[in-house]
Formats: sequence, C-alpha cells, structure tokens
Amino acid sequence: MRAEAASPRPVERSRPLFVAAKAPQTPMMVQLQPNESQESLLRRFKQGVALEGIIRIVREKSRFATKREKQRRKQARAARRRRKGPRF
Repeated sequence: MRAEAASPRPVERSRPLFVAAKAPQTPMMVQLQPNESQESLLRRFKQGVALEGIIRIVREKSRFATKREKQRRKQARAARRRRKGPRF
C-alpha cells in the first residue's frame, strides 16, 4: 500500500459559483442639468432606481420572511428559469 499525502490544490474557477445581488456602492443621485425640466429629472431618477433594483430590495426587506417563504420564492424563481429555457 502506498501512503502518499495528497497535496490540496486550490480549484481555479473562471467565474464565481454564487453571485449575490449587488448593493449600490453609492447612493442614487441625480442632478438637474441645464435646461432640464423637473419631469425629466424625476424620470431619470426613476430609471436609475429601477436599474439598480432598489425597489425590489426594499420590497423584499420590508417584512420578515420565514425560511419557508424564502424557499418558495427560490423554487418559483427556478421554475420560471426552467420554463424560459436555456440562454444561447
């Protein structure tokens, strides 16, 4: 019998296994441009908030979610992904 100690090698991956939702690094901020109306400023702010996913995060964290609720949400998300099919 050979008794060799296997040297543990770090596994190199090209991309991470788990990617968490990115929290905004800086607060959402818009500044009034010259000759810009208040409506267009508000529109830009709403677009920025939507793109950063701030509303979704606030809704998720607005109330306590049990482990079972989180599990159901995760299963529903996985089912939607399966229905959509693979991306090419």
